[in-house]
Amino acid sequence: MTKSFDFGNEPSQDELSSLVAKEVQRVLARHEVVMKERSSIALRIGTGNIAAADLLSAPP
Repeated sequence: MTKSFDFGNEPSQDELSSLVAKEVQRVLARHEVVMKERSSIALRIGTGNIAAADLLSAPP
């Protein structure tokens, strides 16, 4: 269902700016969470790879 645009109720420039700023902040916060998750995963993978290499290089 398509919402019709009501030309009598347009948001003011300040309201629109505020809405855009809030959305940008929300997106940036989500991006930060995703990047932290990726860094954490990469760190765990790297640590696991180092441990595996140590095991493989240990003398029998």
